[in-house]
Parts: sequence; C-alpha cells; structure tokens
Amino acid sequence: MRYAINLDWLSLTLRGAVACLKECPVGFRAGAFTFVVTDGSTRHYKHVANIQYKGAPWANICFAPHSAILPADSCSMKLENCVLYEEGLIDTFREFFTETGFKIQSIARLDIAFDFEKFLNGWTAQEFVNQLTNNQIQKKGRPAQFNTHYKGAVLTGCRWGSMASDRAFVLYNKTLELQNKNKVYITDYHKRNDLGTAGELCEKTETEIFPDVWRLEARLKSPELKKLFKCTIGDNIADENGEQVRTMSLDLFDFLRPDWLAQVFEKELESYLTFVYPQTDEEKALHEPRHALGLIMLTHKTLALTRCSTKPSAGLFRVKVSIKSLLENYYRFKNERAFSMACEVIEENSLMEFVDKRLSHWKREFFGGMDSNYNYLEPVKQIALAKHVEQLQMMREAKAQLEKEPVIALQPTVWRRLKYQTSYVQPTY
Repeated sequence: MRYAINLDWLSLTLRGAVACLKECPVGFRAGAFTFVVTDGSTRHYKHVANIQYKGAPWANICFAPHSAILPADSCSMKLENCVLYEEGLIDTFREFFTETGFKIQSIARLDIAFDFEKFLNGWTAQEFVNQLTNNQIQKKGRPAQFNTHYKGAVLTGCRWGSMASDRAFVLYNKTLELQNKNKVYITDYHKRNDLGTAGELCEKTETEIFPDVWRLEARLKSPELKKLFKCTIGDNIADENGEQVRTMSLDLFDFLRPDWLAQVFEKELESYLTFVYPQTDEEKALHEPRHALGLIMLTHKTLALTRCSTKPSAGLFRVKVSIKSLLENYYRFKNERAFSMACEVIEENSLMEFVDKRLSHWKREFFGGMDSNYNYLEPVKQIALAKHVEQLQMMREAKAQLEKEPVIALQPTVWRRLKYQTSYVQPTY
C-alpha cells in the first residue's frame, strides 16, 4: 500500500512578545522573521499580522484579545499550508521561538493527512463507501454523524463526526480538489511519494489512466490532543512487561516528527474509526469477537503512545447535570438565586470552559421558555467580573492596610469569598 502522511493544518495558542508588535505597526523584524500588521481583526482578537520567513509567507498571528478573560499577551498563530510540506520545519520552528520569545500555550488544532490510492485490501474509496452505506460493513463502537458528498453519481468525499467537535475524520478525493486549487507543492509531494504516478493503459482509448489520490484526514482539536501521552521509564504506571513507566504529554516537536505523527494517526483510527463486518444472530449468541478490517497498515517505528479517556466521573457528571438544571431554572423562570448557585458550582469545579462551550446549545433547549425582553446574564462572564472585582477590592484593602500599619500589611490577609449578586437591568432599544 503506497501512502504519505503529513500535517495539513497547524494552529497554536501562544503567549508573550506582543508589545513589540503594537510598538512597530509598520513592520517588526526578529531574525529572519518579519511581522507586518494588517488592518484586519477576528472574532476574538483586535489585530492580525502576517509573518514572513526570509521574505516568503510563513504564518498569520492574531493578538490583543477582545475579552478580558484571555491574558493580554495571548496570541493565536496559524501556519501557511505550504509551509507544512517543507523540509526542515522543526529547525524553522526552533529558530522562530528563539528569535521572537513566544511560548507555546497549547495546540489549538492539528490535522493529519493520510494520502493513498487504494486501501490495503484493494478497495477503492468508492467501493469502501458503497460497502458502508449498504451496511455490509459497520463502524465499530459508538455511532458518529456520517455524511457523504457526491458530484452527480461520483463520490467526492464523506465525513465522520461534526466539525464543531474535538475530533472528526474526513475522506475526500484529493486529485479532484487539486484540479480546482493551485497547490503545486502538494502535487510535488505526491510525486515524491509515488502517489498517482503509476498509470494503467486503457484498452479502449489506448491512453494511460492515472489513479486518483484520496485523503483520509484526522482533524484534532486541543481537548483531544491532551488525551495523548508518550510513556517513558518512571514510577507512575506499569507497562505490559510489568515495568514502571510514567506518562508525558506530546509536545509540538513530537507532532512534527513522522514516526510520532503516524503513531498518533493510527491511535486515533483505533479508538474512533475502526470497521468490522456485521454479526449474525449466531455470532451474537456466542459472543464472538469482531475483528477489525485491515484497511490501513502504517509501516513505522512502534513508539510507546497511549490515549487516556477523559470521561467524567459519576460525581463530576452529576455536577454538570446540576449546573444545567440551575441555569435552566434561571433562563426559564428568572430565578436569580439559581444563577448565583450555578456560578458558585462552576467556579468551585473549574468548569468555566465546559459551560462556555455548552451554553449556546443549552439556550436552544431553553429558548421556548425564555423572555426576549429580559436582560439575561452570562455565567462565565459574571465569574470573570466577580474575580476582577475581588482582586480590586483586595488591592484596595492591602493599600489601605499598608498606609495604616506598614508592618502588619506585609502579612497575608484573610479574604472572605465574594458572593455572586445579580440584578435585573432594563434593556435599552
């Protein structure tokens, strides 16, 4: 099976080095990197800058967040697609962080592209999807949203999962896409890996027909990437041989190495996108195990990689259900006491990110009972505001204590936790 595997999308959350961009709006140089601030902005950031490496486009960076929840030096950077197919990307990244002083906060999104002509068993992508839609093969495990896309009667692609989720897989005809997009670097990449180059002679037309290259793409976001760990000798868990190992998170430079990238792709396929033949009633009665179809086989060095599920415990699940119930009580019946209790539970369990992500979906459920003329508060924003007020109050008390008794003021003070208060505000039109 001929294939090639590479990164196709990389976006990072960074910290630091923002002051220099604000001070030099025309252009800022850091070694071989040039930052040029544009007039654009995004939903979350006030400014956008283009980054050039030795005069060529390299990345886009967004800085100066609109929201006070994000740190002032928080940035979001996305690499140009062509850069991901260049050799020596690891060295370029090391140079970038050395010259600019940025620090990696997290990987926001990472796409792994697996390009191939046919599956290991000889199926084409069309034959594979036909088997799947006719229920001759099934996806193992929990069902996922599945959509197919056709151009006339010809399959162009399909997708498992939602684009809004932390993990999704897409299968599409890359040759067909490249006919409409000017991505010469991907065509060259395919030629270097002997993809789409071995043509077959058509007897009717006596012309050479080249096979289409298909791409199976894993689109992974930060919460999913945080579940992946590599194991080293340590003292936390025991491996299959009984030796003590400890887990370490994968960093950016691991994902830039082909052996780790292939291992991550295989691990995601194993946990999410494995296919089996349907069981007969007899096999179900005998509890016969279903063996996965060998559609893809990666030849790479086997590395110690594990994926840890982050399913919430029963206690945490009950907490999340309680938060939803309290917020429903507030949004449907304007119960401010329920809102105050929800804020306290959210902060105590550090679930601000979870609530911020789910609130828009919950509101759709609550919408029928909501009052369009009422000025509802947002729990995450209210928590952030309360923390800000608390910090200001602590600073005022410390300053007053310092002016009154300088020695006593140096000792830590006991601060009573701020209670959340809500009040109705008449909306303006």
